[in-house]
Amino acid sequence: MDDEIIDIDFGEMSNVSQEGGVKVTIYGVEYNIKTLLDKDYAYKLASYIDRKMWNIAETNKLSSSNKVAIMTALHLAHELFQMRNEIDTEKKKVSERTKNIITTIDKYMSLISKNK
Repeated sequence: MDDEIIDIDFGEMSNVSQEGGVKVTIYGVEYNIKTLLDKDYAYKLASYIDRKMWNIAETNKLSSSNKVAIMTALHLAHELFQMRNEIDTEKKKVSERTKNIITTIDKYMSLISKNK
């Protein structure tokens, strides 16, 4: 896998790597990643995945790297879905609060108009 280049495009980032690529190690395998991401951010992502994979392998006593990768992907998808649900819940709360504030302002504006 040393010669394999993985092309990752997460969209435009503020600090684009000058060389356009980074070398990372994930679960004991070295990857050359061609990316527009900032190098430090790419390393941070790779490090996060690496830690997750080792943790899942140890916790579940898995030896197959494919099984570890699948379990890690499922775990990360679960984290993503939880965070999306939390964001949706917060958006709904903000929307409801905003509606309540607008209703209150409208009531006061109506009272002010009647008193003029």
